[in-house]
Amino acid sequence: MKKLLVLSLLFIVSFNSFSQNRKQLGNKLKSFSAEQIATLQTKKMTLSLNLNLKQQNEIFNVCLEEVKFKKTKRGEINERKNNSKEGLSSEEIFDMMIEKLDHQIALNNKMKTILNKDQFLVWKEIKNKQNKGKRKKTVYKKER
Repeated sequence: MKKLLVLSLLFIVSFNSFSQNRKQLGNKLKSFSAEQIATLQTKKMTLSLNLNLKQQNEIFNVCLEEVKFKKTKRGEINERKNNSKEGLSSEEIFDMMIEKLDHQIALNNKMKTILNKDQFLVWKEIKNKQNKGKRKKTVYKKER
């Protein structure tokens, strides 16, 4: 019984320290420049997709555009939230969602032109896994 209690306490302590480390890493990433983030993303994609030099340069430019776009949008959204007392209206949220989906479609089209068919399929699979993880996080946050 004592062993079970000790093991459970050890698990809880290690889990808490792991989650704190992830939060600290996330905060450090926010301080990176757009070029640094785009470089990291390009390197990760090069490892997973075996990109050639030309593809790496094109992917870097796309990633740089994406990072800059996301930073400006995040700033706009925070500004809107802070300026209005009741938050964003349903019409504003709808317009933002449409704009986001249009942007994702454009990104898919860019990636299709840069990557070959096999690379594109792997990239889509990676994106789907990332999106599933984000959905789980948002559901967990809502439950809290």
